[in-house]
Amino acid sequence: MSRDRQEAAAAACRWLAGDALFLDTKTTGLHAGAEIVELSLIDSRGQPLLDTLIRPGQPIPPALTRIHGIDNAMVADAPRWPEIHERLLELLKGRQVVRV
Repeated sequence: MSRDRQEAAAAACRWLAGDALFLDTKTTGLHAGAEIVELSLIDSRGQPLLDTLIRPGQPIPPALTRIHGIDNAMVADAPRWPEIHERLLELLKGRQVVRV
């Protein structure tokens, strides 16, 4: 096994042993004003703690819809960021978070 793979495996073992949370997001882009349109938070046992679409304040560009498959109609009735922010903070409190 290569050194990079060994280091990655060791990091994964530390995350699992430390009961880390795994966070994945989809956004309206990669620019500074981009907004989250989907957020998933999963614990180290694979259980979802939060998995939601989020309605952004700006339209989702068609180019991004082609990448992540989330369009404006899908988020039309989704909560906005302020509606899930506090819940997310509570779930993250005191926990190690791994961005995937």
